[in-house]
Amino acid sequence: MIREAYVHTLEAQLKEALNTEYLGRDVRYFKEVDSTNTQAMAWAEAGAAEGSIVIAEHQTNGRGRQGRTWESQESRNLLFSIILRPDLPPSHLGLITVITSLSVAEAIHSFTSPLPLQIKWPNDILLNQKKCCGMLIETAHSTAQPQAVVGIGINVNQESFSDEITHRATSMLLENGRHTDRIQLLANILLRLEHYYKVLDEETSPIFIDKYSHRLAYLNESISLRRHGSDRVREGVIRGISETGALLFETEGNIEVLHAGEVTTSVR
Repeated sequence: MIREAYVHTLEAQLKEALNTEYLGRDVRYFKEVDSTNTQAMAWAEAGAAEGSIVIAEHQTNGRGRQGRTWESQESRNLLFSIILRPDLPPSHLGLITVITSLSVAEAIHSFTSPLPLQIKWPNDILLNQKKCCGMLIETAHSTAQPQAVVGIGINVNQESFSDEITHRATSMLLENGRHTDRIQLLANILLRLEHYYKVLDEETSPIFIDKYSHRLAYLNESISLRRHGSDRVREGVIRGISETGALLFETEGNIEVLHAGEVTTSVR
């Protein structure tokens, strides 16, 4: 009974805050779940409507990029996954990362301005040069149309982090000293994302690439980069992103187009 009342309250708050046509209109709430992405992928394959979202207050097996776990204090942050079915060629599915990163970055900045906010390729959000948001985008091709599940974890009102990550992780609360209404933040993100998603195609992609590039961390700076699946770290310079959202990485005088990898540290 307590859980039903809790879910009803959240649904009512989100419904009142939303200004979208379809993003966030169908919702599954969990007090605790293994992973919102896991739940959303199963729901998508069972026929969930596009724009449906899964939200949790706590994850027991939350996943980050490259198999990492996601650390989050219960009922302090935003942990959610969105089901999308993009009408894009496979070569351009990276644009989902671009518009999602933009939507989240702009929404967070609307609550934290004038604090500096950047996107670390491909989809980490840095607030005051520390990570406050991570994303995991997973795709499936088991149906006729590709399905993308966009998992987003935002450190909103978290008060502390473990010693292992406190030097590189932060929250909106820790940076601006204010508690943020999580439902209002979620509604803001969904409205921005729906707008971008509805107009996204190969012709409009340069607009989003330009917006993303203006927020890109370490642009034209020397960095270290580790390719996905490799322990080898290489040094080079970030020169921007391609028309499909891939990283343009200059090393040894050549520009490489990288679709996966991790920018690890700035080389000073």
